[in-house]
Amino acid sequence: MPKNYTLSVILPTYNCSSLIGRHIASMQHWLDLADEIIVVDSQSTDGTNEIIRQKLHHPNLKIIERSPGLYDSWNQAITATEGKWIYISTVGDVISRQHLEKLLNAGETHKVDVVISPQRFTDEDGQPIIQPAYCNPKIYEALKGRGIAILPPSATHFYAFACGKPNSLLGSVASDLFNGDHLRARPFSTEYGTHGDTAWLLKYARETRLCLLPECGSDFCLHGKHPAPSEPIIETMRRMYQTELSPEDTCDKVVSYRFLLKKTSQLWFEKKTSKKCSLITKAAKTLTYLYYRSWLALKEEKIASQIKRQIYFLES
Repeated sequence: MPKNYTLSVILPTYNCSSLIGRHIASMQHWLDLADEIIVVDSQSTDGTNEIIRQKLHHPNLKIIERSPGLYDSWNQAITATEGKWIYISTVGDVISRQHLEKLLNAGETHKVDVVISPQRFTDEDGQPIIQPAYCNPKIYEALKGRGIAILPPSATHFYAFACGKPNSLLGSVASDLFNGDHLRARPFSTEYGTHGDTAWLLKYARETRLCLLPECGSDFCLHGKHPAPSEPIIETMRRMYQTELSPEDTCDKVVSYRFLLKKTSQLWFEKKTSKKCSLITKAAKTLTYLYYRSWLALKEEKIASQIKRQIYFLES
């Protein structure tokens, strides 16, 4: 593909000296595609910054040193970018040159705001992890066998809530590509701990035209990257889904779907946190949840059949 775009690469780091050398080595395969590299280091104390300065070389390299803060760091680096496209290269997560070129080609060809793709799961040694707990967002199964999918904002919004769980529709951002102007105008949320990327798409889905590539080309490394969260993940997810579920839609089908989604999410979180309740109370909560979940499933199936008519599919 002729290079008629500019690519900004963001490399966020924090005390990752055991991984950063190998990560920089993996970047060498595609580093020439980048017009600028912006490293944002959150005051590492284990020699990470020194390794970067020794091993990462690019004619347009910028290193930002700032106080710790996951998405605060991302947002500062994003603001400093100038490229038409932004790729966030999270440490330990590897992408092939061929796949990065596919993401860029898809973004350029289809004029979208975000390009997403599934990832493989690996340990710190690069060995594959195959466990039910680690899976890609359900949208890949929902649109399986249809090739490349171009989703208008209405479809992105629906699937962000219906198929985002158990993880963000974005999956790992290291398997995705963002339009620079789109991302610079929409910073990541910082109030949801390590789940700001999940919240990002829930919040901005109705403004986001999305391209889904069905094939893997990147690895997501599972390692201890962050300190323990300040609140239970169930509470974080509850806040997120209740807050980011926009009340702006007024058509009947969306209002009823939004009500069922909110109610089901609320009941699910209540069920998950009812360990100290009596058996009768637990059973009642479970039955109530299942009742609303069945109605939600019917509503989702009906809306999904309508939404799929808005999606443009291409052979991959």
